[in-house]
Amino acid sequence: MELEELKKQWKQNDEILNQHLSVDEEQLKKVCFNKINHWFLNFRRLEFLNMLICIGLIVLFSYYANKYVHDFRYFATSLLTILFVLLNLILSTIEFVGYKKIISFNEEILKKQKEVIAQRKRVRAFFQIEISSLPFIFAFGLPAYYRSLYPGVDLLRHHYSYYIAIVIFCSVIAFALSLWLYRKYYVNYFKMAEKELSSISENEE
Repeated sequence: MELEELKKQWKQNDEILNQHLSVDEEQLKKVCFNKINHWFLNFRRLEFLNMLICIGLIVLFSYYANKYVHDFRYFATSLLTILFVLLNLILSTIEFVGYKKIISFNEEILKKQKEVIAQRKRVRAFFQIEISSLPFIFAFGLPAYYRSLYPGVDLLRHHYSYYIAIVIFCSVIAFALSLWLYRKYYVNYFKMAEKELSSISENEE
């Protein structure tokens, strides 16, 4: 009789322990998700800011294109600037939606892992396109912008070497800064997110 009671007590203790373990796992999962969501919410805000900047630049160079419509060189460079900025706007919009998907998946770890990995690959590919477009944005955008500030100065005709030097300088600075930000923040936080999700997944198994 005493043996049966002991077995019953052990079974009850095991059930209570399993309940506590389940609660702990859920709490750990919730903390992990909240942390990851906070990281990617910040990236999402940065993409939204980038989208606003791109829209502002498109409006500005649309104004320049209209202003210099009778000067083919400045009209054409303004239009090309708009095209490259529009490309960046499209990429930023896709990344913005990707971050939204990561933040919205808070039930299944596997789905969140898949979205994080997909977004990491997407960000890496888009980053290569974006930094490759920087020299073109500076090269095509600078003449019209500079002429709006100094109407009597024609960079494309009388100050060509100065114009090339500015484009190279701005491109190198922007490239170095973008690469530093990408490696320091994007690469590190994606690695940490994947590590956090992997550890939670292993605990559940």
